[in-house]
Amino acid sequence: MTRRDQFYALRETARRRKAATKQYGETVASTGVQARLVPFDLERASEIATLITSCEMLRGECDRLFLRITALLNAEYQG
Repeated sequence: MTRRDQFYALRETARRRKAATKQYGETVASTGVQARLVPFDLERASEIATLITSCEMLRGECDRLFLRITALLNAEYQG
């Protein structure tokens, strides 16, 4: 295979990859990221879900507290 053939083969591969990305969206393979499968542990997944839920609740409470702080500071600034 000549250099020219290699160049056109690479261009064709890139063209196909671009068309596939348009059609199917990004995939792990198309981004070049290496991934590996891990065994599924139901207990661990449940614990992670509980922790995420707790973090979301905490984040919501922090948002409410910051809104109260902002309201107090604005009231103080206005008055």
